[in-house]
Amino acid sequence: MSNTHRIITGFGLIALLAGACSSTSSQADARDRATTQSCSWYQMCGQIGAGKTYDTLDSCTIQVRAKWDNAWPSASCDGKINESQLQICLAAIYATDCTSLLDIASTLAVKCAEAKVCSGASGPDGGP
Repeated sequence: MSNTHRIITGFGLIALLAGACSSTSSQADARDRATTQSCSWYQMCGQIGAGKTYDTLDSCTIQVRAKWDNAWPSASCDGKINESQLQICLAAIYATDCTSLLDIASTLAVKCAEAKVCSGASGPDGGP
């Protein structure tokens, strides 16, 4: 590996880690990240394709985005995304067993619950 490649890779890792530590206040950003992770999970579980849960990746994205909008309403979540809880949710989506309804329910109802993901303060004093 060349020094240039190491430097570029290092900067990419730093940017990734910095993003994981930063505070996300936008409901739309959190929704889009969860949508991407969810559709990757559907794809990994063989649920995207003709006759499956979603016919295409685009249809998955559209339908799953709407589900996350419903789960994390902008009115109650925008400006209040708890980044550490969002990271737990995203990791849980990735790790959810494709065949376990209990695991899927736990991810959605517990690890990705609105009360957890939308629990961040929106203002410096913790108020709205």
